[in-house]
Amino acid sequence: MIKRTILLSLSFAIGLCLNAIPRNTIYYTTSNDSVCYFHSFSKLPWGMISNEYVDGQGIMTFAEDLNELPYYAFYDCKTLTTVELPEGIKFIDECAFRDCESLKSIIIPDSVDSIADLVFAQCISLESLEVSPGNQRYDSREGCNAIIETATNNLIAGCPATVIPSTVTGIGFYAFYNCFPLTSINIPSSVSFIDQCAFAGCTSLTSVTIPDAVTSINNHLFYNCTSLKSVSIPAAVTSIGEQAFRECTSLESINLPASLTTIGVRAFENCSALKSVEIPKSVSTVSKYAFNGCTSLESVKVHWSRPLSIPSSVFYQVNTDECILYVPQNTSMLYMVAPTWIDFVNIQEFSNEPDASTHFLTIRQGNAGEMKQVVELGKSYKFLLTQSDDKTIKRVTFNGKDVTDEVTDGWYTTPVINSDSELFVTYITADGLPTDADVNGDGSVNVNDISEISSLILYGAE
Repeated sequence: MIKRTILLSLSFAIGLCLNAIPRNTIYYTTSNDSVCYFHSFSKLPWGMISNEYVDGQGIMTFAEDLNELPYYAFYDCKTLTTVELPEGIKFIDECAFRDCESLKSIIIPDSVDSIADLVFAQCISLESLEVSPGNQRYDSREGCNAIIETATNNLIAGCPATVIPSTVTGIGFYAFYNCFPLTSINIPSSVSFIDQCAFAGCTSLTSVTIPDAVTSINNHLFYNCTSLKSVSIPAAVTSIGEQAFRECTSLESINLPASLTTIGVRAFENCSALKSVEIPKSVSTVSKYAFNGCTSLESVKVHWSRPLSIPSSVFYQVNTDECILYVPQNTSMLYMVAPTWIDFVNIQEFSNEPDASTHFLTIRQGNAGEMKQVVELGKSYKFLLTQSDDKTIKRVTFNGKDVTDEVTDGWYTTPVINSDSELFVTYITADGLPTDADVNGDGSVNVNDISEISSLILYGAE
């Protein structure tokens, strides 16, 4: 009885040894039952002894035990369907399985303690992405078909079959890069950080809701997501990074939250289906080419009482002859002369109830009408009062005080404004006739004189 027990135990142990993968060997299968070669980019310090395909299985044997899977090891092995890696591998280098478009399953061994970026990029057939239960660095909890860094709860690699667990707090760099079949993804409310390029190139992704805890849309996050039609940006987001939505050619609308302060370089470049955009007052930086190539843009709405200084390239390739620029009430005169904003032919004011902190400088020109300009208290404002050969300034008053003598070469700078104020300008023609109401000098008082108010060009606060 004792002898039989010993024999059974020995047989079991031998069976385990036979089933274990030798540490110098990789097992794999291919869709065409033929050998799969390491890519020429990879470096093999141990040397390959043999690579053969026998009875439906590929066997790579190396001269030494494997302790890493090198850079671009199986890159572009388009027939590779499964891989079995041996224990002893500690590091899987960048792009090790990139473009293995037929790869369906893989198990990360217990010994792996470092995984580089883009390891499974464009593995579009991956159905099972699993970490061995004994791994101390990574896990694939709840059968999520993803690789999660256990200590940080950061998902570092996903696939088309990934279901993000509710315990994940971050999504890593390139986690779903070029995951072409991904049409939708549920990002749980536990996620507070999504790294750069996480969903870049997900060309089938149609919509996404970003959790409320996220405060930044990082660089290239949805770059080239060509099917993305809508995205919900949470109220806490303060910045949209470089090229975050570039080439999202199906994106029709975007909500920019009131907390937003920065729109990065080329953030919405070539979003050719985008029809309207509303930029909140909180935004202080709109970077170059931010809306370049948004060829379907029909309206832009802004909320600054004074035009924000932006690069000339922000609306490059936008049809500013037809796209309507909506600006706050009593500010259109400023936008008409402000660099870049001046390119918009159709500038319209929208009504909004001014709050108690809103103050105005009322500009009057004879009986031709008036225009109210929003001003900030505690600042002075500089104007250029244009003149011509047949029309010169007769009198300028500020809050009832004659300040004509303070006009130099057409320039006038107001005193520091501490309350609502009034600037009144009258002209005189070349033959000495006053034209208080006939501002444009056409010989009659009419509505055209109101447009001449734009001859007072505001150059900014001092």
